Amino acid sequence: MSMQSLRDNIKKLRNLSKEASYFNDYLTQKLSSIPERREYEKDLLNKTIDSLINQVEIINFSIPEIVNNISPSPKLPQKTEKLSAPAESGTKAKNLVKIEYKLKESPETVTLRREDKERFIRELNISSDLIKKLKKRAGKKPVGGGWTLHKPNFYGRISNFFFRSLSRKLIDRGHFHKLNSRLRKSNSSFIVNTYVSILFFTQVLVFLLSIIGVIVLISSGIFSSDNLGVIEGIGIIAGLQLLVWAIIYLSPSMEVSSTARKINQELPFVTVHMAAIAGSGIEPSRIFSIIASNNDYPNTRKELIKVINQINYYGYDLVNALRNVAKTTSSEKLAELFKGLAVTISSGGSLEQFLSKRAETLILDYRLEREKYSKIAENFMNIYIALVIAAPMIFLLLLILIGISGTGLNYTPAQLSVMMISAVSLINIIFLFLLRMKQPVY
Repeated sequence: MSMQSLRDNIKKLRNLSKEASYFNDYLTQKLSSIPERREYEKDLLNKTIDSLINQVEIINFSIPEIVNNISPSPKLPQKTEKLSAPAESGTKAKNLVKIEYKLKESPETVTLRREDKERFIRELNISSDLIKKLKKRAGKKPVGGGWTLHKPNFYGRISNFFFRSLSRKLIDRGHFHKLNSRLRKSNSSFIVNTYVSILFFTQVLVFLLSIIGVIVLISSGIFSSDNLGVIEGIGIIAGLQLLVWAIIYLSPSMEVSSTARKINQELPFVTVHMAAIAGSGIEPSRIFSIIASNNDYPNTRKELIKVINQINYYGYDLVNALRNVAKTTSSEKLAELFKGLAVTISSGGSLEQFLSKRAETLILDYRLEREKYSKIAENFMNIYIALVIAAPMIFLLLLILIGISGTGLNYTPAQLSVMMISAVSLINIIFLFLLRMKQPVY
């Protein structure tokens, strides 16, 4: 019996331990936050883990005999006896048998006690079948949506390739602290290192493209080739640099404001839902899992998932998880709700009463917001009537009076019509944009 048999067994034990640990983590963490898939997959996972543990025990039984049969000097290779099931090769050790089989398209070899061979093959088949069933289940979308991991996009990878070291140095020195906070509050898919790298890479890219553009403008004669043309070109380049910096750097702030507004509009209904669930006496952390398992509140759902991840993956209790997420959420109202829930849970208060009272306050605020929006829409309507209906009529009357008085204008009727239509179209676009910004989601 060679050292290679011992190495093969130890390698197999390590792989089985990794698989069992992975399935156990999935069982205790992921499925606890997806109740609709829990029961069926829980049964499959338990059986899979049991089968993997049985294989570990069988291999462990053979380790002492392998060690006892290891020869201090190398032996000639042995003939291999093929089996009909997974293949096996005999050894000089009477009570040991070598089994060769394919798993995941790669050959594996283990050495076992002869009496454990059939049991190992049976457990191997059981675990393989169960893992296939789990893979089929994993391909199905869970009820209410799931959680996905996003790989860095191509532009982010290129930016990191050129500017990762620079951005990391600046961040380590304490720069871009506010930007990091805004990215976290906006639920951005970029970490601050990658975002800063994108900022620098875009600046350089725009700088090079703007230089090429200025050279083309000067060579085509649009800009003069003297000092004035060079100054105009430098002004354009500097202006584009400032514009790109402002857009990229301030985008997370605008996203934070937009996300906070959407969460605030969903929050009254989320709180009512939470109060109804809390009235059933359910365990508090399950309230967040139930609401996060559906897509009724897409913006608030992301914050609830943060709470679940704090509990399942980082090991915090519910009170500390709520306090941690309250610091990173973009909505002040949601932060106040989480802080209130943390105080209520830690003091042993009634969650149902707290959520019911909070829901009443939030619904009152929601009604006031709707009334405020109605008044804003009414004011917009009055301004719209004045600008789009009354103003063109007054303008036409002025044109008629100017024509009668003989004071001519340097515009033809066709030009005036184009100007009028363009102005009315621009006003309509502006009004639609403003109404869209102010319109509540619910």
